[in-house]
Amino acid sequence: MLHLSRDLARIRCDVPIAVELDICPWCYDRDVVHRKFEELEFGGLTKLFA
Repeated sequence: MLHLSRDLARIRCDVPIAVELDICPWCYDRDVVHRKFEELEFGGLTKLFA
């Protein structure tokens, strides 16, 4: 059982992923993100997105 749990929890870094970052724009509403970060008390992240 321990072996199964360990295998399920393993982070696999050798999985091939095909993605083109130029077709994945990162669009967000700055005010919405800022309010959510403050609500969740993510002070460090709030400063990054200021």
